[in-house]
Amino acid sequence: MSETDLRQLPDDDPIDLLERPWMTIEGPEGRSEVSLSQLFERVGAGRPTEPVYVMPHQQHVLHALVVQLMALVCARSDTPRLERTAAEWTVALRALAGGPEAFQLIVDDLSKPAFLQPPVPEGSLERFGQVRSPHELDMLVLAKNHDVKFGRIAHARIEHWVFALISLQTQAGYVGAGNYGVARMNGGFGNRAGLGVASSYDWASPVLRDVAAALEARAKLVSESFPYREDGLALVWLSPWDGTSSLGLEKLDPFFIEVCRRIRFEREAGGLVVRSLASKAARLDAKDRKGNVGDLWMPVNRETGDALTLSGTGFNYDRLSRLLFENEWIPPKALEVRPTDGETPMVIARALVRGQGKTEGFHERVVHLSPRSRSLFASPEGRARLGDLSKHRVETARALRLKVLKPAICAYLQGGGDDLRLDDKRGDPVLATLDARIDAEFFARLFDDVDTAPSEANAGFERWLVGLGEGALETAMSSLPTATARRERAVSAALGRFHGGARKHLPLAFTHQDNPSETQEPTS
Repeated sequence: MSETDLRQLPDDDPIDLLERPWMTIEGPEGRSEVSLSQLFERVGAGRPTEPVYVMPHQQHVLHALVVQLMALVCARSDTPRLERTAAEWTVALRALAGGPEAFQLIVDDLSKPAFLQPPVPEGSLERFGQVRSPHELDMLVLAKNHDVKFGRIAHARIEHWVFALISLQTQAGYVGAGNYGVARMNGGFGNRAGLGVASSYDWASPVLRDVAAALEARAKLVSESFPYREDGLALVWLSPWDGTSSLGLEKLDPFFIEVCRRIRFEREAGGLVVRSLASKAARLDAKDRKGNVGDLWMPVNRETGDALTLSGTGFNYDRLSRLLFENEWIPPKALEVRPTDGETPMVIARALVRGQGKTEGFHERVVHLSPRSRSLFASPEGRARLGDLSKHRVETARALRLKVLKPAICAYLQGGGDDLRLDDKRGDPVLATLDARIDAEFFARLFDDVDTAPSEANAGFERWLVGLGEGALETAMSSLPTATARRERAVSAALGRFHGGARKHLPLAFTHQDNPSETQEPTS
């Protein structure tokens, strides 16, 4: 029998997440189930550990929760060490919470907290509604039965419920009256993005490096920039909540773990049910902060002070290069390169994008840094250098797409007439495919060129772009319709516009071909 099979648990089992094995993990020894304390023991000892059933959009918030809990224990301990036994982690976490109930999934006494569930001052759940599946509990907003199937879990395990609970309480946004979002996003329709550096894509090692980063950042967070207190409330769900009051940030620890909804778990025949009730106020009074609350993984706009809200286009090369290299954004602490990150670390960017009444997709982007780009990325001056190079390339790629290829495709579609209409959208799929090709190689080419003379590097990039554009135009002319009687004129007009536009907007692609002996700029 699986320890996490809810149908087999005794009726009086509170499901203590610190002691009961409930999370399925994969390690060198194979697959097993561990408690939260056993998970912390493994991670603290540096043992490879991969949660099996966590969904992609739940990855970052699970990572953040574990980092925050481990960092809180270290920050409030006389011996801030991560290598502890499971029993030691249980003692430390219960001390942090002031008792065992805060890490139990089911607590019948409503005057006490349960895991990510605040006490209910009314002492009754009579007005609370019911949620009967983890997918209903999770913060995903699904318009249609695709991508994540409704009710696809026939028999929910403890971990399905716990991951959905973490997702809801720590990254949900506004979904109608009484359903407020978390403070760690810019507004109710924002998203809790997570950007950081890691030495590998495994689950455990990024936790350790981010705990170290958090402890370094703590002193700055308890400063004039933020109103936090060293002895502030760390686990927000410990505080009773009647749904009408909000907590100010000045009452919180800088590593606070929030909850945004009033819910309680109850046992039901064959499983669990969640009781929920709308609130009249957000749990945290932080609207004026616009998501800028010192989150370890959240970029903040330098000019406006707003936290990042990712759009449905995700982390494309344009957006990500601006976030990584340009001065427009203040990089979060987790995005700073650390000595333990190795010679070839990676940037991992994640966000679940929300819209009004819908979900606009989970977006993840992994960018591998070369040894040379790593050294540049580690300093403001180096980032500025990468930013200058990437900004030129983003602008050049946009010019190829919109000022060279689009007019050429429109000329072909419209039979080569003189009155060109650029609002013709029939060629947009070809433009999108071209942009995807550029996106796939953008960062690898950028890092390959960091030590090449700027003129030579940019010329090579523009020649590559022109080659991609020529291929895209050939595809358009072989697959899109034009008037048969005007085809030769259409092809001639398209090629003329393309090559004329390329020489105008991507001149380096031709300058260095025409003048191979031209003096190159020295490497800076």
